[in-house]
Amino acid sequence: MRAELAVRDALVRTRTRYVALAKALVRRDGLRAPTSASAWVPTRIAELDLSPALPTELAPRIAVFATEDPVATRLTAAPGVGPVTASAFVTTIDDITRFRTAHELEAYLGVIPSERTSGVQRQLGHITTSGSGRMRWLLVDAAWTVQIAQGRGKRIGVVALARRLPGILYAMWRDDAQRIRPLPPAANQRAG
Repeated sequence: MRAELAVRDALVRTRTRYVALAKALVRRDGLRAPTSASAWVPTRIAELDLSPALPTELAPRIAVFATEDPVATRLTAAPGVGPVTASAFVTTIDDITRFRTAHELEAYLGVIPSERTSGVQRQLGHITTSGSGRMRWLLVDAAWTVQIAQGRGKRIGVVALARRLPGILYAMWRDDAQRIRPLPPAANQRAG
């Protein structure tokens, strides 16, 4: 119960920050959103005479990017990859041609195992965690979605799948490949 209360508290604080940000953007344009419960703030702001630029600043743009950018749209067809993960992947990588192989991309994202080599002994460890921590987190989240859809949930398997996912996205982007294996619809909807 303590953990659930902590999560609720974090969500309330996040909502409060977003409401304050939205009201500040409206005030910047010389308007004022009437005081109301947080659930009514979007309705109150929509009723105002907004400048043409303000609705695009207030609206979620990630979903729009994922549908308008051809690469991001293509990557959402990968198992467990939704608009947020696809958009983050495209903006993190920027130019796929700078990586000669999928392994170079995986190393850049920090999802390859670390290695300790001494003489003839080779010991592999945890993933290196170099590169974008947010992108790595999104890849692991997408891997969890796939594992749950397949009825598996082992942590090691999730990390292994998260290591393979950049290679799949690399091939889809580089080769303009299409979806190889369909997943249940719930798997792609749940992933960010």
